[in-house]
Amino acid sequence: MPWVFLVLGLLALAYPSITEFAALRQNTVTITDYRASRLTPEQEAARRHAIVEYEASLAGGRFYTVTDPFAGDAVRATNSYLATGELLFVIHLPTIGVELPVFYGSDDLVLGRGAGLLENTSYPGTEGGHSVISAHRGGHTQKFFLHLDRLQPGDAVYLEESDRVLKYVMTSSAVVWPTDTGVITLEPGRDLVTLLTCDPPPVNDHRLLVRTERAAITDAEIAAINPDLVPAAAVTAKDAAEVAREFAPRDLVTQVLTAWWLPLVSAVVVGLGVVWVVLVPRRRRRADRSRRATRS
Repeated sequence: MPWVFLVLGLLALAYPSITEFAALRQNTVTITDYRASRLTPEQEAARRHAIVEYEASLAGGRFYTVTDPFAGDAVRATNSYLATGELLFVIHLPTIGVELPVFYGSDDLVLGRGAGLLENTSYPGTEGGHSVISAHRGGHTQKFFLHLDRLQPGDAVYLEESDRVLKYVMTSSAVVWPTDTGVITLEPGRDLVTLLTCDPPPVNDHRLLVRTERAAITDAEIAAINPDLVPAAAVTAKDAAEVAREFAPRDLVTQVLTAWWLPLVSAVVVGLGVVWVVLVPRRRRRADRSRRATRS
């Protein structure tokens, strides 16, 4: 029986690692399929036209109606340009180890799969636009934006589309009530992206807003995200090494917190500790009693 309980306990401790590994694997498949898909020139032109029309509708007064994406009774806006659940791009937050597909919308189905571009906010890459990308502050299967609070001013956020990568740099963050997200506004001449999630976990009665602004991107950074978008000769070994250092988590704490394998390692350590402290001495006592009984 002790071994049965030990195995059950180890499985319970390892469950977060198992589910997160499976979710990360699914994310990898989704992102790989997205990169492999190629639109025809006509499809690409239609997609760009839809985005232009979508932006025009926002400029006409539809931009962001202060909808809390995590409210169960939120009214989900619809439009004829982007479809809810449509995979738009991939978000990369290298300093906290996040790589998520971003879909259009913010309903439960979307936020259960990855991040969502909040309805009636700008499509990234639009001058004078303001995009809002929302994700859960952790879930049953993966961390999502759990460690978003560890981003610091100057950290880069990359948005990968099928034919380009956009770079944004964090400028500030704020914690507000769910009803105070009206601070997200359009600012002429600036291309802004705000990352939105709940705060603090697991209470989640506030909202964490991380504001970023468009910045120039190098070929080495593009190659680090998707090497297929940049000719190999355009990136030197020195540039690649510098970008690799920038992409690494800045400290040991961040590396540990963002590691999917941490609960699994904890389970192994606990299991070895139980075996060493409890089961091994018990076996030794049984062996001693058996030897004494044999002698008598």
